[in-house]
Amino acid sequence: LNYDEVVDDDHLSPLTSEESRSNVCRHTLRVNYSLGKLNATAGFQSAHVVDSRELPYVENVDKVFAAPVVGVVWRPLSDFQNRLNISADIRTSVPTLDQLGSVFHDSNPLYVSRGNPGLKQAHSLEVAVVGNNIVSGGTVEYSSSFSYMINDIVSTRTYYASETVIDGYTLPAGATFSTYDNYTG
Repeated sequence: LNYDEVVDDDHLSPLTSEESRSNVCRHTLRVNYSLGKLNATAGFQSAHVVDSRELPYVENVDKVFAAPVVGVVWRPLSDFQNRLNISADIRTSVPTLDQLGSVFHDSNPLYVSRGNPGLKQAHSLEVAVVGNNIVSGGTVEYSSSFSYMINDIVSTRTYYASETVIDGYTLPAGATFSTYDNYTG
């Protein structure tokens, strides 16, 4: 639409049009500290997720997520020929607006999707060892990492062979229902 164009809401298709006002506001406060070969970061992160949609359905999302942010890096070797970094981080990520939505999307009645307003934010613990050594004729590089997720946000799909009712919505036989869930592992 052009800015000078007047839109008559009565002529918008309720099946293909949507009016949306979305905002994700993130705030992070961190303190960094260095002592010799050790660097540490500690802080707090909050995110406010707001979404208001109209046409064809009214849907409002207003959630606040908060979590600590922590990181440590130790550099026991750090010279011209040898480097070794050992790090550990705790990170967080918040669900997207679509993942938090509660309205059933059924433009294809055999593939129905919906978000999950009960989703929690995801947290990850990441540990890594990275290093390199300069030897005659080249450089030897090595790395290893480990990651563990808590409340990871994953997409799930379920096929229903017979007619099924989910939260008052009737899925026809042979339909696939897609949503989001939290998974730890």
